[in-house]
Parts: sequence; C-alpha cells; structure tokens
Amino acid sequence: MAIANAFLDNCKFRASASGSGTFTVSSAITGYQTPATAGAADGKLYSYRASSDDLTQWEYGVGTYTASGTTLARTQIIGNSSAGTSAISFSAAPSVSIVELSQDVINAANKTTNNIPL
Repeated sequence: MAIANAFLDNCKFRASASGSGTFTVSSAITGYQTPATAGAADGKLYSYRASSDDLTQWEYGVGTYTASGTTLARTQIIGNSSAGTSAISFSAAPSVSIVELSQDVINAANKTTNNIPL
C-alpha cells in the first residue's frame, strides 16, 4: 500500500481535464495554493481527494507529484464514489485537494511509537 511521505498546507487545485488519467494542475482554487506554490517536492507521494463540483464523483488516494509537468499521478486509489478502487472517469475537470488521510495519521503514529499497523 502506498503511504504519503510528504504533506502540504492549504493546497487545492483544478485539474486541467476530465477523464481517468493523471491530474495536471491547471490553477489554484480561490483561497488555496497549487502544489508548486505550497512547496511540493518532485517524486514525493501526497494523499489527495478529487471531486466533481456537484460531489457526485469523487475518489481519494495517494499520488506521485512531478514538478516538471506539474502533475499528480494516481499512484494508488483507496476509495471512490463507485465503491471501488479504480480511477473515476470524471465527466468534468475535478478539483483536487492535498489532504491527510487516516492511514497517514496511523502511519505517523506507528513511526513514533514503533507499533506495527493492524
């Protein structure tokens, strides 16, 4: 299972296209930063949540950021609005937030207490 190895504050962007491919950063959502302005590092894993504007289509998972193309590849999809783990084919360009998922919190706690995940 892929686990985020980096985090960003206040990062939410509009993807440049619909579909089920890699998210290419188009622009920051008003009041937020793009991954680049939030300090994203090339090749790092970031947890994300992507959703349509009406929230009927959504997914969350872990993506790999590439600075040169300003993209977030869908490395592992953990859940989606179709109750599965495959890429949602968004009918319109989604908004994508860099978030902290429950698995990130559990992983961080295990690193500091030397616990083994259940």
